[in-house]
Amino acid sequence: MKNKILVCKVMNLFDEYHLKYHPNIFSMNYLVIIFIFMLTILYCSSQSNNNVNQLNLCDTLIIVSKMIDLPDLEQFYHADVFPNRKPLIIMKNDVFGKDFEFFKFREKVLFQTENELKPILEIPYITPYLEFITFEIKNDTANVLIEYKVEGARVSAKFVKQDSEWKILKTWWSEY
Repeated sequence: MKNKILVCKVMNLFDEYHLKYHPNIFSMNYLVIIFIFMLTILYCSSQSNNNVNQLNLCDTLIIVSKMIDLPDLEQFYHADVFPNRKPLIIMKNDVFGKDFEFFKFREKVLFQTENELKPILEIPYITPYLEFITFEIKNDTANVLIEYKVEGARVSAKFVKQDSEWKILKTWWSEY
C-alpha cells in the first residue's frame, strides 16, 4: 500500500512539474493517446468486418456448391451427351463476381467475365454457361436464381441456415 501511495505522489509531482514548465506536453500526450485509441478501435472494427466477410464467403461457397449440384439443374446439363458443356462456366457479373475453386463433371469450374465470354455470347443459346441472376444472403436465408441459357432454363432455390448448416428449403425451375 505504501508503494502505491509513493507512486501516486511521484506521479503528481511529475504532473505538476510538466504542467508548470511544459504545459504543451500534456496536450500532445493526450493527442497521442487519443490517436492510438482511435487506431485501435479502427483496427478492431476492421477485424470484425473481415470475420463477417469470411463468414459470408464461407456461406457463399456452400450455397454455390449446393446450387450447381441441384437435381433441378442437373437435368439440364447434358454434359455426357454434349462434350462442349465441359467444363462448366459461370459468368461473373454484378450479381456474382467471385472466383472459387469448384469441380463439376470432374473438371474445374471456370469463372469468366462477359468480355471473356464475348466471342461465344454472340450465340447465347448454344453457349453453355451459368449466370447468377439473383444471389442474396440475408441473415439465415438465401435466395438464388440461375439461368442456363443453352437450355433456356431458370432454376431458383431458397436456402435456410439451420444449426449452422445451409439447407434447401424450396427449389423450382422453368423453361423459357
